[in-house]
Amino acid sequence: MPHERPEALTIEQVCNLLGISRSTVYKLAAAGQLTKLKLAGCTRFPRDQVEALAKGAAHG
Repeated sequence: MPHERPEALTIEQVCNLLGISRSTVYKLAAAGQLTKLKLAGCTRFPRDQVEALAKGAAHG
């Protein structure tokens, strides 16, 4: 069985993928650059948006 990647990431996963702090993740969300989701009372962030930010950071 292939291992599926989650569509929504925890803040720790976002921090690791982008190499930024928790406060910076929340600042990106407040600025509208990242959508903050509430799933079962837990905060998550859409994988596609996080990956797009990572690609943008890699390209300057």
